[in-house]
Amino acid sequence: MENIENQLTRVRELSLQDKPEEALALVNTLDDTGDMGGMVCFARGNIYMQLEQFALADECYNLAVGKGFVDFRLYMNLASVNMQMDKIERAELFYRQAAELDATQVIPLSMICEMRLQLGDLNGAMAVAEEMAQRHPTLIDGFKLNLTIMLELGMYQEAMGILSEIENRFSAHPDYILLRSFVVSKLETANAAMKYLEEKESCFFESEAKLLYTQEKARLLLSRAVEFLRASAKDEYRAALQQAIDVLNSAGDALGLEMRLMRISVYEELEQYADVIAALDTTATFLKESKSISANTTAILDRIAEKRSEVSAKIGLN
Repeated sequence: MENIENQLTRVRELSLQDKPEEALALVNTLDDTGDMGGMVCFARGNIYMQLEQFALADECYNLAVGKGFVDFRLYMNLASVNMQMDKIERAELFYRQAAELDATQVIPLSMICEMRLQLGDLNGAMAVAEEMAQRHPTLIDGFKLNLTIMLELGMYQEAMGILSEIENRFSAHPDYILLRSFVVSKLETANAAMKYLEEKESCFFESEAKLLYTQEKARLLLSRAVEFLRASAKDEYRAALQQAIDVLNSAGDALGLEMRLMRISVYEELEQYADVIAALDTTATFLKESKSISANTTAILDRIAEKRSEVSAKIGLN
C-alpha cells in the first residue's frame, strides 16, 4: 500500500511537470483491484482529463466511485468532464453531490449557476444564487451572482433593495462597492455613483481590485460624458472623455483587454488618431503575448488590423 501511495505521488508530480503520457504509463502499472483501487482509478481519470480524453476520464472516475472512493475533487472532476461532453444534467448532479459532500465549498453551486446562465435559464440561475446566499451568508458569492443577473434584466430597484439588506456585511467588499456603484449610476447619476466610488477607494488595496476600481471609474466618466452630450455641453463632454483616458492610462501596462479596447474607442471619439494607432498596436502586442490564443483572440486581432487600416487612411498613413 505504501508503495502505491509513493507511485501515486510520482504520478501527480509528472502531471504537474506537464508529462501526462509518462504519468499515464506509470499509473497503468498500478493495481486497481485492491484497497487503493479507487485512488488509482481517480488518478488515472485525472490524467485522461489532462489529456482531454473526457470519455475515458469519466469511465475512470465512475470506476473510482464504484470502488467506494469518496472525495470532493472526484465529484467536481466528474461534473467537469460531463460538462465537456455536454451532459449538462449529469454535470449538475455531480456538482450537487460535491456540494453535499463539503458544505463549506461555494464553488459547486456557483458552477451550477453558471451552467444555467449559459443555457439561458435565468430563473433557475437566480434560484441557485439565492440558495448559495442562504447557505453561505457570510460570503458575497451568491449575492453577487443574483445581483449580476438582476442587473442584466434591468431590475435596478430590486437590486438596490438587496444591496441595502446586505450593506452591513459587505460595505467594504470591492465587489459590493462596484455593484452598488453601477446601480447608483442607473438609478441616480454618474456623478452620484462617482462620489460613492471615490469615498470607497481605500477598500481597493489589492492590485486586481485596483484595476477594477480604475475600470469602474473610467466607465462612470464615460457615462458622465454621455450625460453632457445629451445636454449639448460639448466642452464638458470632451473633458470627461479626456478624464477617462487619464484614468485608464494611470494603470499603465496592468490594463486588461476590456480597458484597452475602451481606451481605443475613447481616443477615436476624441479624434486623437495617432493615439488610436498607438493603442491598437499595444493592444495587439498584449494579445499576442498572452498565454492562450483562442479563436476569439484571433478575431479581435483581425478587427484591430482592420481598424488600424481605417484610422491610418484617415490621417494619410496608407
